[in-house]
Amino acid sequence: MDQLAAGKENYSEEQFFRALSEIHVLNFLMTFGSGFKEGIYEPKLNSSSESNPEARLIFENEITIDVEVKTPGFSRLTKPNKNKIGIIKPNVIISDKGIRKIRMYCEKNKIELMLPRVLKLKDFIKSAASKFEVPTSNKHFNLLFINWTYTDFPECDLHEPISLFVNPISGILSYNKKTLELLNISEKELDKISAIVLYKDNINNILFGDFRYHFQDKSFAYLINDINGNTTDFDLLSKILRINPYNNEMSIEWWPTDFECDKDKYKKNITKACDYVSEIIFQSKEFTRELYQESLCSDIEKQCVLNKSTNWY
Repeated sequence: MDQLAAGKENYSEEQFFRALSEIHVLNFLMTFGSGFKEGIYEPKLNSSSESNPEARLIFENEITIDVEVKTPGFSRLTKPNKNKIGIIKPNVIISDKGIRKIRMYCEKNKIELMLPRVLKLKDFIKSAASKFEVPTSNKHFNLLFINWTYTDFPECDLHEPISLFVNPISGILSYNKKTLELLNISEKELDKISAIVLYKDNINNILFGDFRYHFQDKSFAYLINDINGNTTDFDLLSKILRINPYNNEMSIEWWPTDFECDKDKYKKNITKACDYVSEIIFQSKEFTRELYQESLCSDIEKQCVLNKSTNWY
């Protein structure tokens, strides 16, 4: 509780919001989760790990949910260098070769390149996996909640984490071998996480401590991990959470890039740069999976064009 005590010697605003995030998530699951019976705070589930998940929640009908909550700490708002016309940030994992091409393009066109914060997601996955145990039944769910509110690209909503997880080229939840290799994440680690809930705080959920306000303004995304032969009962999990999965449709919305610039002066330049980044992404043979044939890739690319960039200025 010291983390919530403002004015104390070791008070940290970052720690405050991390603790508040845990409270909001656990309160939601215990209060509104169907048939909640018992909660165990910081249970010791993995003997090889020194850390524990936030809680184990036990529901009726032998349903168990283990919960981990993460809140990345970002620096203050990102603003472009005075010598640059704007900032562009890919929301996709790209090969070193692709990054070099994009970096050269940006330097030539006086654009600042910002790489996606995929290492934060990697750390969250590996940390959660080290705390969780392997699900013991199809009614045992390991949930990772990630509060992406305090980002330095505030107007871009959840575009970055959603795209990094579910984009069809190199998405983490696609179990792309090249992606997992680059991030040093094993399939066994990823298998331990049943679903990921991404969200951004809004004024109502902070004031009233009610996670359900995210449903009102759709400031969340519930991503299920059902690709690698998973037998989890996701229909049951969705009923407990009272939300539908984001990534269980044939067509999934994602955003290859975010950018910041002066709209009146430089939007055309930055949009052209976004198009170039998209070309690099779709030409990345290192990440192309056999599952996606040319016809499907073409449909995905059309969708990509509709959502190819977001700007704030």
